[in-house]
Amino acid sequence: MINHLKKYNEMQTDINQAMSKHKELYAQALKLLANYGWYISEKLEVIQTIKLVKLCIDDKDFELNTFFIKYYSECISNNVNSLSEKFPDRKIMFEEALKAHNNKLYHCSTLLWITLCDGLCEGELFKLKGDKKAINKWLTDNQTPIGYLKFIEVITKVNAIDAYTGNKINYKSQLNRHGIVHGFDINYGSEINSLKAFSLLVFIKDIVTRHK
Repeated sequence: MINHLKKYNEMQTDINQAMSKHKELYAQALKLLANYGWYISEKLEVIQTIKLVKLCIDDKDFELNTFFIKYYSECISNNVNSLSEKFPDRKIMFEEALKAHNNKLYHCSTLLWITLCDGLCEGELFKLKGDKKAINKWLTDNQTPIGYLKFIEVITKVNAIDAYTGNKINYKSQLNRHGIVHGFDINYGSEINSLKAFSLLVFIKDIVTRHK
């Protein structure tokens, strides 16, 4: 019996270490994708995510963008319906953003998607002070499981979307919330930027707020 318990404990330790390593690798994968301005849906399979990460590593941004544009264009309506059901108080905003996107009013849709992302995080998502202390506190206050925080580390660290405008040159994606909201960037109105902003909204819906 003692030997069996010892083996069980050793096996459990190995499993815990493997899971911890998996979370670390997955978190790094999400950061790589965010560097290109893209965030994943929970419906993306692990094997798909791995293939997308390889495109990042090989710097094949055209192929990466092509995949995500097709993916989010095909599921945008379903995701807006899901968002409206989960956050009914913002339904009209989701629907107006979708209408703007479908009518190629990409300046409008991109800005509104970004605004909604911040709204779902109660205005704490893009605050950079203290190494994004605000969003970390918000996640903790909303009882996000500690072991789950590693999966969503991509929004608790500065990346392309929320870097200071002067630093965005360091990232592959030039979609930048600060530049848009404060009027520094006036040429962000494109389908790809609208879908990048929408991908962050889907990530928040699927991953960040799933425990709320």
